[in-house]
Amino acid sequence: GFMADFVDTRVRTDAKGIYVNTSYLGRGNYPTLDELIEMLDRTELNAMVIDIKDDTGSILFDAKHPLINEVGYKTLYITDLPAFVAKLKEHNIYCIARIVCFKDQVATKKTPALAVRNHDGSLYVDKEGERWLNPYDEKAWEYIVEVAKEAAEAGFDEINFDYLRTSASGSFTKADFSGLNEGKTKIDAITGFVKYACEQLKPMGVFVSGDVFGTIINSVADGESIGQSYVGLSRYLDYICPMVYPSHYSFGYGGLKYPDTKPFQLLLMELNSSVKKLSVIEAGEHRAEVRPWLQ
Repeated sequence: GFMADFVDTRVRTDAKGIYVNTSYLGRGNYPTLDELIEMLDRTELNAMVIDIKDDTGSILFDAKHPLINEVGYKTLYITDLPAFVAKLKEHNIYCIARIVCFKDQVATKKTPALAVRNHDGSLYVDKEGERWLNPYDEKAWEYIVEVAKEAAEAGFDEINFDYLRTSASGSFTKADFSGLNEGKTKIDAITGFVKYACEQLKPMGVFVSGDVFGTIINSVADGESIGQSYVGLSRYLDYICPMVYPSHYSFGYGGLKYPDTKPFQLLLMELNSSVKKLSVIEAGEHRAEVRPWLQ
């Protein structure tokens, strides 16, 4: 079995959380951290998902590891990460560090050797203008995991990997993965990264979660196109987090004329499908708990 020698002393929490984009804390009409803490103190909410590597690829705290400083770029929205986490812990808040993985405008420009490129050597850019780290490159894996390790050392309870995939809005016919993809699918690359990350992080006492498209529960083609296997990832992650956003489903999906107007029915249908999908993982084998993102 996976990590058969790992003695798991971690204590699970039934997380009911909110997402916190740290670069917006206290800016304009956005709440301060103190206001969010006060809200959690007076409600059943008990967790925060906190950006520490954001959608641009920027590192939002003062990371120390040489590889992080070599590859990435820091924007210090959190000047003292351990103190930031300690403040939340004083209020018994379960702390989840959100790390955007392979979508990265910063590291791809600073360290293009780790980026998906075109055959002419230029940087690959998808239809939305985004650049991506090469999911087959193990140095890119190491870079992402080093960010996660510093979050774990700062006291976070869980590492949440987002954009755990390749681009969903561009053709890869001209893309060059530096030959690292020979004999390997995109699913092989993404699943391999998750396995590596879990092996590195779980012994540090943190849980590991990963975000996936909700549609991959039922659509093998959707999963293959972006490198996400719902069952494959669930064999390693502690929590798998399908983004079952009603607004992201097409008209008529699952017999629902307008899925966006039937959020309960859609979520129930998708999570029932999730139970069936993951039933292929036999009892006694590792299987992630399902914790959906809600819109």
